[in-house]
Amino acid sequence: MANLTEQANLVRETKGFHPVPDHDLVVFRKVGDGLKFQEIVQPNRIFKPRLFESATSFVTYAVSKDDSLRHVFHREFDYKDQTRSFTLRFALIYQVANPLRLVEKLSTDPLLRIEQEAGETFRVALRPLDWSVIEDETALERATLFQQAPDGTGTSTNLDLIQRFARKIGIEIRGVSVSRILPEEELRVAKAKKKLHENKEIEQVTHEYHVQQVEHKQQITGLDDGQKVRSTMATATANVITRAAGEIRTFSEVRQTLPDLQAIKAGLQGLTTSGSPVASAGTGFLPPAAVQQLPAHVAMSGSLGGLLSRTLELVSGLVCGPEDKRRIASAALHLVAEALRGNEAEEAVAQRYSEALGQEMRKLFRELSDEQTQFLRRLQDSGRLKGELA
Repeated sequence: MANLTEQANLVRETKGFHPVPDHDLVVFRKVGDGLKFQEIVQPNRIFKPRLFESATSFVTYAVSKDDSLRHVFHREFDYKDQTRSFTLRFALIYQVANPLRLVEKLSTDPLLRIEQEAGETFRVALRPLDWSVIEDETALERATLFQQAPDGTGTSTNLDLIQRFARKIGIEIRGVSVSRILPEEELRVAKAKKKLHENKEIEQVTHEYHVQQVEHKQQITGLDDGQKVRSTMATATANVITRAAGEIRTFSEVRQTLPDLQAIKAGLQGLTTSGSPVASAGTGFLPPAAVQQLPAHVAMSGSLGGLLSRTLELVSGLVCGPEDKRRIASAALHLVAEALRGNEAEEAVAQRYSEALGQEMRKLFRELSDEQTQFLRRLQDSGRLKGELA
């Protein structure tokens, strides 16, 4: 079987003592039937044996000094129900950390050993995962690399374990990326799910537009003065929050019917801005215009003001990327907006955004604190939320 480490040109035996560009020269002296380490010679130096010593008394190996070496390998895994399989593609960015150790371990093929160790580590990490995580490459990479595993003295991430193993045989792994390859039949299912999700989003946006039109008419006709004031304040607040949560409305045909969405979406781009999003006068999730439109008695104080501030502050502090934060903020704000509609709220709409928020929470189950989990679950409870905002 070919030696992967040699095939990758990490190490190769050389003749003589001539320098090899961008390579360290590891020199051994022949002693009987064995070898004794002599010296590591840097690329800009030349090894000079003593006068009575010949080149045949030494064995030399050239070891790469490239600090951005890349190695790609694949592993096939069976899903836990034994009815499906998938392939993971691993890409390692690495360099030689200890030339002597690498040469000493050359006969064991260090690169192959890293492949085997990574394959087994990830096989254990994949066992408990649901198929929905495997379909989502971002969630899959996070679960694969950063899942905690016992290490003898406590726990470490899978990535830490593999890096630690590689260092013992002379290699420093600087980064690992993971992607998955699904069978064709599974890809068809994934594409169908994506199409269904997009259709639901379009339906939801259309529904919200019609709701706003109906509510606008109700504010103008059919209500006595007292009802009109109360309804207008509640629906105005709900509409502002709904528009501020409009990150999901990215379809061109929707933008044609709701021309102000571009300004609202621009406000959402500040999702990772530090500080309290509501209290920072428009530098966070809600754009300045949206904050100014909130009824004065609830914009910055009271149950709604506190809930909005806490929601957006919590999302800003989540350990995830900006896109994840925007999706969580969108679902959370939609839930608040729907709860504000009181008896006119549609349970199906609240359920949809509750499921969307739950899906994002499952992706971050390792990073969420107990406090963050409890707060987000509170937003998912539409009955409780309506009571708090009544």
